[in-house]
Amino acid sequence: MLNALSLLLISVPVLVFTWAYGGTRAATLAEGMPWASFACLIGIFLFPQRHDNEAWDSSIKRVLKGFVKDPCLWVVVVFLFYLVIPLFNVALCPTCDWQKIDAGENPYPPFRFLPFCVNPKEHAGLLWCFGPLFLVALGVRHGLVKSGKRAFFEGLVWNGAALSFFGFIQLAFGAKFPYWGEVARPIHFFSVFGYPNDAGSFFAFTYVLSLGLWCQTMARVEERDLSEDVS
Repeated sequence: MLNALSLLLISVPVLVFTWAYGGTRAATLAEGMPWASFACLIGIFLFPQRHDNEAWDSSIKRVLKGFVKDPCLWVVVVFLFYLVIPLFNVALCPTCDWQKIDAGENPYPPFRFLPFCVNPKEHAGLLWCFGPLFLVALGVRHGLVKSGKRAFFEGLVWNGAALSFFGFIQLAFGAKFPYWGEVARPIHFFSVFGYPNDAGSFFAFTYVLSLGLWCQTMARVEERDLSEDVS
């Protein structure tokens, strides 16, 4: 029961990303992703999956030790720090702030040799996208046991299948949403994703993942059949 709870909590950010407009609406992410990330943290550090005959406190110590020693954690920290820099190193937008530039304001960021942006509010969306998903990846590495990891990947495949089915329902009933660019026109969207290429990449990923899981299962079946023949 607790192992299933761990899997569910660690998967919450993925579910929010896929079902809340495919992660394309910054306002939705800003509202829901902090709670989703908090749920993921609870699943990782408070209710991690346990091996057979492993005590609850021992599983927590194992996860903490694995986190600290994982090189991926420090790569993620450095990358997120890299994304934070543009929030404070802001330049003027050549098209949006052309009046300020014509008035003589300096269009360059304070530190030209560092990463910069022209709109900190829009750039902050990158942190909402990368941060929680890196947390999920680390949670799968350390908070789930081997069977839990496979269940997580199988869940991604079934989640993609559910999204695909829901997308056909949307198209059948003519679901639309207003385009948020300069031209306000209603356009179709597929499986809650904001852009067709986003949906295409996601479903291609789930297809390849499902093939990998199927091949792994077939290899295990063949190994079991061979062992039975030898015995």
